[in-house]
Amino acid sequence: MLADPSLFPPEGSARRPRRVSPLSPWQTTELRAFAEAFFADEDGPPGDAHLDHTLDELGQLIAHAGARSQFLFGASVLTMAFLVPALLLGRFRRFSRLSFDERLEALHRSERSPAGLAVFLLRALTSIVFYEHPDGARAIRWDQRCLTAPPRGTAT
Repeated sequence: MLADPSLFPPEGSARRPRRVSPLSPWQTTELRAFAEAFFADEDGPPGDAHLDHTLDELGQLIAHAGARSQFLFGASVLTMAFLVPALLLGRFRRFSRLSFDERLEALHRSERSPAGLAVFLLRALTSIVFYEHPDGARAIRWDQRCLTAPPRGTAT
């Protein structure tokens, strides 16, 4: 199947391709709440710009995934948004409506629950795009030298 030509700018044009995210507004809200809790450190959640970048890139990753992967991702978001708070905390509200401390507790408890596999999928995918951002790379002290340094044992 050929790519949709409207996604590509005309020859010589400076117009960038339109980026369409498959994430619905409620999924974006739930994933932002998830990322705020999951990537929080001693200073609190990451900044808005970093979270916006993470959600945009996550949307692009899912947009290019196959139908089965998109279904599994959506099911994982549903599990995290509705089942994790209800089953693990006894709170019958969406994940994004929990307090920050309750979200942290829900994520901690999910590691030892049957819902853990669904949450693991979200952890893995959001981690990939979160740490690609320069702020994320700095947070884990990745200096990118491995990309430019010659292999060990070779002459420089």
